[in-house]
Amino acid sequence: MNFHDICKNIFRFFKKNNHTEENPTKKQNNTNNIDTSSISTDIISSNRKTSNDLTSSDIDFNSYFKDLKKTLLGRDTIFLVNDTNNEIRQHYDKSYVGHIDYNKFIKSQRQKKHYFNKQGMNYAFFAIPDKSILQKNRLPFKTNTPYRHVDKLREVVYDLKDVVDETDCDITDSHIKRTAGPKINAYILSKFHDKSYEYYLEKIYEKIKIYHVEKYKGDLMSQKNWSYGEGELKDKYYYVPTDAVNLVNEYETLIDEAPEEFKLYKKRPSLYFRNNQSISNKKLLLLSDSYAERLFHSFIAYYREVFAYWDHWDFNEDVVKWYNPDDVVELRGERFLDNPLYFSDMYHEEI
Repeated sequence: MNFHDICKNIFRFFKKNNHTEENPTKKQNNTNNIDTSSISTDIISSNRKTSNDLTSSDIDFNSYFKDLKKTLLGRDTIFLVNDTNNEIRQHYDKSYVGHIDYNKFIKSQRQKKHYFNKQGMNYAFFAIPDKSILQKNRLPFKTNTPYRHVDKLREVVYDLKDVVDETDCDITDSHIKRTAGPKINAYILSKFHDKSYEYYLEKIYEKIKIYHVEKYKGDLMSQKNWSYGEGELKDKYYYVPTDAVNLVNEYETLIDEAPEEFKLYKKRPSLYFRNNQSISNKKLLLLSDSYAERLFHSFIAYYREVFAYWDHWDFNEDVVKWYNPDDVVELRGERFLDNPLYFSDMYHEEI
């Protein structure tokens, strides 16, 4: 499969306009229109106790997750487990030892911000809260107050828990919902520019349309992730309804115009778009992970161009020099904070 085919497969889902509602809702709190009435209200793994029986402090998480692939059934939803970043354990397992060096990360982010500001670019880091944080009341055990790396990093990381909530999670996906994009982008813009969150949110909603998808398969339903075998349970969750986002106008895909060395990073395709009817004429460089492709429509509603680079924390100055953006947003899922790379280890010139 060539690079064009890879990108085509990624965006096939987003190009479907035949599901578009004639009058899409344009209010911040109407981004969760999933009907879960057909989903059981208390589906818990048969070999695990329910939340009425134990709390997170009682659990030996190594044993609790041992026979699972990467999914854990909760209440009306599914959670990610046994991932490389140990999402649930880093928040609720008191014995878990994280890998991040807080002092080094803070120092590194200050240096990174100084680097971009010196180039005349706005820069900030934003963390998207994990599903097990937003929907902690749906975990199959009672929880104590979660431990979050972001609480130790607030001077250099914006916590997007300020603008998203439990309704912004898909049932069968480990990522934030696509309809959370307008809220996230409006919040980011309010930190960079001179207008309010409410102003940017209204402007973005004018540029997008929200449409219903009746059958959506989230990443947690893949064969490698699903823990519970074949049968009625898998059939019930295999496809669930959700909502998605597109622009009201056409936009261009520019990835063929990018230098060859920036089209992929470690087999992860970059995204590059232009919207000639955007709110501003600014360019955005989005340093991100798997969350980027879920949110890009909201970004290109505002920005004339967006280049999203899945960088695995690896700073690439050549991308910055080539693209020369106005704004640089580092946007990562909260769980990835457990295993960062540090700008100070990668960039050694005096700044």
